[in-house]
Amino acid sequence: MKRIALALVALVSLGCHAEYTRTGPMMGTVCKGFVIKACGPLEIKAVERDGKFYEPGIVFETVHEYRNQKCHISIDSFNVATKLVRSAKNPNFYAHENGQLVKISPDYLTFPCVEH
Repeated sequence: MKRIALALVALVSLGCHAEYTRTGPMMGTVCKGFVIKACGPLEIKAVERDGKFYEPGIVFETVHEYRNQKCHISIDSFNVATKLVRSAKNPNFYAHENGQLVKISPDYLTFPCVEH
C-alpha cells in the first residue's frame, strides 16, 4: 500500500504544470472586418488593468499553444456572449502609434518563449 501511495505522489509531482517565460516582444494580431478579415501584428507596449498601465507579462502559467519556442494565446471568440464576458475580465492592450499609446483589441497574442 505504501508503494502505491509513493508511486501516486511521484506521478503527481511529475504532472506539475509548465510555466512559460516570454523572451522577446509580445505581438498582438489585430483583425478588422466581418466576413473578410484583414489581420496584422502590432507590438504590445502596455497592458491596462484596473486603471493602471503595466509592461506586458513575462511569466505565464498557461498558453493556448506552445510550438517552436513560440507561445500563442487566443483572445478572440466567435461567441458574442462569451466575448462580452471575456472583455470584462481581460486587460486592455496598447500599442504605440504616432508616438502615443493606442488601445487595440488583438485576437491573438504571440511571443517567443521558453517552457519550464
